Amino acid sequence: MEAGDEFIASRNLYGGSVTQFGVSFPKLGWKCNFVDPTDPENFEKAMNDKVKFIFCEGVANPGGIILDLEKIADIAHKHGVLLIVDNTLASPYLLRPFEWGADLVVHSTTKFIGGHGNTMGGILIESGKIDWHKNDKYPGMSKPDQAYHGLTLQKLLAILGLL
Repeated sequence: MEAGDEFIASRNLYGGSVTQFGVSFPKLGWKCNFVDPTDPENFEKAMNDKVKFIFCEGVANPGGIILDLEKIADIAHKHGVLLIVDNTLASPYLLRPFEWGADLVVHSTTKFIGGHGNTMGGILIESGKIDWHKNDKYPGMSKPDQAYHGLTLQKLLAILGLL
């Protein structure tokens, strides 16, 4: 993301995410448009040309709201943006967001995956369906970065087997 970019997020998120999106990210010039996730059309209504992705939780924490990920994914893909799903609460045992159209899935491994708060960590998993090189919406992945001697992150990560 670059200054001036936006994203859409469910307003029903873990409190730390709400704070980061609503307080910390604006300091970097990123705008989060929070929406009521119970109606997928709210994501559609918030869409504009500056939006880079939609962020939600498969099962909302707090509230336990179960989102219609398939409809939200359809909206994201119709506009050429990614759907990122935080699947921490549901865990991969209960919900597999890629099966419903998610492009990226995040987990706090501190919770169920890592063992009840006795470790710290997180993981970002890519579906394997994103063609980063063809998508100009994400120049940080697809364009050479002069700060790193012209390195293209997508190419490096592919060589390393991480994409």
